Amino acid sequence: MTFIEGLSYNWFLLYYFSLSLLFLVLALAWIIKPGAFGDYLVISSRQEKRPVALVIMLRYFALFTLLSLFFSFFPFSWIELVFTFWCFGIVYLGGSYLLRWEVIRDIILEKKSQLNRVIRKLGATMLAVSVLIFMLCLIHIDQGM
Repeated sequence: MTFIEGLSYNWFLLYYFSLSLLFLVLALAWIIKPGAFGDYLVISSRQEKRPVALVIMLRYFALFTLLSLFFSFFPFSWIELVFTFWCFGIVYLGGSYLLRWEVIRDIILEKKSQLNRVIRKLGATMLAVSVLIFMLCLIHIDQGM
């Protein structure tokens, strides 16, 4: 195994594990207490600027996805490449919602009563995704041995 292949293996191992753990914690927080994130969205929707925390989170996720794209070619792996394109899809969707913030914030203010239910559904989806990413981590460990 060359240096870059070892670096790629370690990168995806760390990336899969940390992303699945982050999604798990965030999903549990959204399922158990959706009001905290809902309040943050309502407060942010009353302001002209986009939510700073979401912009920063999306920016770092895009940066890490670019690194994953580079490392998915050393050695070439379809699993890592498909996962990277899935991450780019998430970045695209999140970015498109943030670009249309003027419209989205009006919708948030109009439908405040339904916000907690939507956040709980997103939390359940993120919980399932975190389990899938952890399974990718286990597959990655199995391939490396």
